[in-house]
Amino acid sequence: MERLEYKKYKGLENIITIDLHNDYTIAAIRAFDKETQEYIVDLFLNDNQIDNWKPINSYQNIRIKSNRNRINSVILKQVATSFEQGYFDDDFQKYEYETRCFDIGNTELERERLCDN
Repeated sequence: MERLEYKKYKGLENIITIDLHNDYTIAAIRAFDKETQEYIVDLFLNDNQIDNWKPINSYQNIRIKSNRNRINSVILKQVATSFEQGYFDDDFQKYEYETRCFDIGNTELERERLCDN
């Protein structure tokens, strides 16, 4: 497996992207909760050919204790570990299924449109 790295998303400080090298990318959006002194992180999945970010439901509102200098590395490590252990496999399959359903529905609607003309 290729080594995973993070990049800032469009130069934004609180969003990083991690290319999984399997045609998918994960975006992590983080916010600091001053009351609990934790970061709250939400992960989103994107098929690199479609550009349609979908939330990963089991990875919403993750609470992480870290300092500001290390938070992106901590998120990267958590994503890499989850990916290696197959925790995103269901999300990949769901994404592919929804895409297939869209394509089939779009084809059917286009066929109906052409028949009406």
